[in-house]
Amino acid sequence: VLKKIDEIIEEFLHVAKQGEGIDKITITSAHKLPNSLVQELAGKFSDHFELETQQKPELLGGLSVRKGNCVYDATVRRQIEELKELMLE
Repeated sequence: VLKKIDEIIEEFLHVAKQGEGIDKITITSAHKLPNSLVQELAGKFSDHFELETQQKPELLGGLSVRKGNCVYDATVRRQIEELKELMLE
């Protein structure tokens, strides 16, 4: 029951922030990025944002940015996967 309440509260806060024009931006990279770079990058996607950062070494390099349902993927892992697909065609 408490888990559902937490989910309801989280969704309410998400909708409230959207109503205020605050976008959630998630930047994922293989390694920790300097805070100034992260802030500048998030600012390219929205003027008003809530920022989350993640590190995933399996990305190998590059980064991805998620804003809502849109993902901008510039990771080395994705580029390798695309190259692999081209080679198998």
